[in-house]
Amino acid sequence: MVKLGKTGSAAHARRDALRTAAHGQAWRQGSAAVPVRKAAPVFISYAQEDRPVARSLATFLAGQGIASWWDREILSGEDFTCAIETALGASDAAIVIWSDISVAKEYVRNEATYARNRGKLITVHVPGFDKERIPIGFLLRQSECVAERERLIEALGRFGIHPHARVNGSARS
Repeated sequence: MVKLGKTGSAAHARRDALRTAAHGQAWRQGSAAVPVRKAAPVFISYAQEDRPVARSLATFLAGQGIASWWDREILSGEDFTCAIETALGASDAAIVIWSDISVAKEYVRNEATYARNRGKLITVHVPGFDKERIPIGFLLRQSECVAERERLIEALGRFGIHPHARVNGSARS
């Protein structure tokens, strides 16, 4: 049970619980401790300009009962690098979204390298993207279009991440 702080908002309590899971720190809301939840199993890496694609992917995964973490979970004043490193390290799989913009972003390449080196990398690309533009360290990996959702679910299955049956709008295992 999540205890609500001064705001009394379930949404705030959920957000704080997710922050706790992502950051591994003892976050508090008001005077009541927010219980620690398991970190999201899926980390999403993308260029800010591709935010609509990342949002669509996160929404799709949530609809499948699969929790994901992307940098929209970071709130003003939080340490950006620490939050990303913690969430990426705690994830079971990392989905990197390649696009004409993301291939040039150092942080996307760094997140992809980290995930690859730990055996948790899944690469996808935006529709119409020329896969020959994928950075050389990742070019020899299969990359599906992010719109190929069934293939993405299959890829997540390799990491033990599976959709959950939906009952009355809530996920169950």
